[in-house]
Amino acid sequence: MAGRKEKSDLDYPLFLYKQEASEITGVSIPWFDDNIAHCPGLPKVKIGTETRYPRDPFVKWVGQNWELFK
Repeated sequence: MAGRKEKSDLDYPLFLYKQEASEITGVSIPWFDDNIAHCPGLPKVKIGTETRYPRDPFVKWVGQNWELFK
């Protein structure tokens, strides 16, 4: 798309909020909650009361588990 700047994985912070994790994967937050957030092996950490997703391990996990996104 002309005029639209695509974001690289490296443009995101080291610890992703759910909104950023869903942006990277290209799915909605409700779809992420229903289909991805509770998958075994999904890299996530609890920071205070927030669940965050470490960017690099998350991107690697998505690459290894891409079939979940069908």
